[in-house]
Amino acid sequence: MRHLVLALSLLVGAGGCSDGYRSVGFLAPVATTLPKVNNNTASAVTLGLGDLNGDGRLDAVITDNQNQVDVLISNGDGSFATGAAYATENIGNGSPRSLVVGDLSGDGLADVVVGHVQQSTISIFWAQNDGRLVAASGNPLNVGCQPVAMALADLSRDSQTDIVIACANPNEIHLLKGRGAQKGFDAAVTLAYDLPGASGQAPPPRSIAIGQLDGDGLPDVVLGTDMDMRILLSPQEKPATYTVSAPLSNRPGGIGIGDVNGNGVSDISVVVGGLDIRVYEYAAGGTYQQAVVYQGIGVMGRTTKDGLGVADFLRDGRSDLLTMLPNPNELHLVVSRGESGPVAQPVSGINQFGMTPYVCDGCLVLGDITGDGLPDVVLRNGASVNALVTASQN
Repeated sequence: MRHLVLALSLLVGAGGCSDGYRSVGFLAPVATTLPKVNNNTASAVTLGLGDLNGDGRLDAVITDNQNQVDVLISNGDGSFATGAAYATENIGNGSPRSLVVGDLSGDGLADVVVGHVQQSTISIFWAQNDGRLVAASGNPLNVGCQPVAMALADLSRDSQTDIVIACANPNEIHLLKGRGAQKGFDAAVTLAYDLPGASGQAPPPRSIAIGQLDGDGLPDVVLGTDMDMRILLSPQEKPATYTVSAPLSNRPGGIGIGDVNGNGVSDISVVVGGLDIRVYEYAAGGTYQQAVVYQGIGVMGRTTKDGLGVADFLRDGRSDLLTMLPNPNELHLVVSRGESGPVAQPVSGINQFGMTPYVCDGCLVLGDITGDGLPDVVLRNGASVNALVTASQN
């Protein structure tokens, strides 16, 4: 029997009609130490998950402060086997870089894209069927901006995966159209996201998420900026300025996409003010309305960090929300019951988690690292990666 360090008894049901008690919890954290580089301790800078070897379990990909991409292959129990490391462009002084992991070539294996913020370039690594990566010819590629955040999507439905870059300097979106089968990418196309009638430069981005939001079958882009949240409805692979909706009046934290209320429509979840998680849903006329706000996730002096995980932990058709608080370091889990309006005391569980040196922005990713169909929690933690395997039961 596996020991649970967090177990919640949750009454799950909509409209007051219970469908029984379910429990969700995490097994004891499992730590995997990053290998040293030339006797120097490597510290994780970014973290992503993807199936690099086709075994049905998500592996971890790390960029570290020693200018390397580290591959950690999932053992299926929360631990990772240390794989090969690959040199990247020197970023100087350990500056942050962006990372996205996903299938670029259509072979079912997750490839890796690393963004070098200081150099305005990206590096692409193609996955082999044994967990190894091969650097793409022409690395690094100049993208004409600082790649703050990245996502992968097929914006034109041509069955080829494109790289979508949230750019700073200039503040815009750059789209690299994929040609598939490791053939590379076309030159960057610029998508502007300024508000209609606005003057001056658009605000710099902080995060990006892509999903189908408005029912037209095309992916939509959500940006968290230094000012607000901006939504590009069904952008295409051509230069254009898109009408956007900005339902927030202040700077958002983490952003995620998932069906929180279980009605079959994807919602936008966003951390606001470090205290609440607000969920927005597409409405007629291209606007977005607030469907639910989970209040008091953070408290004054202990606001949530930028990371926000969105996944269905109970496999009940509703996306749940996971975020982090510092001092003490905790994971806060909000389990959706399909609520609407303000929720003053959201159904949640708290798991205290010792991290060194601190809870950090962008530490948290969710994905199935065991192959059991449940989302697990993976965190970068200085010189190690820590995994909490999910255990949910009816």
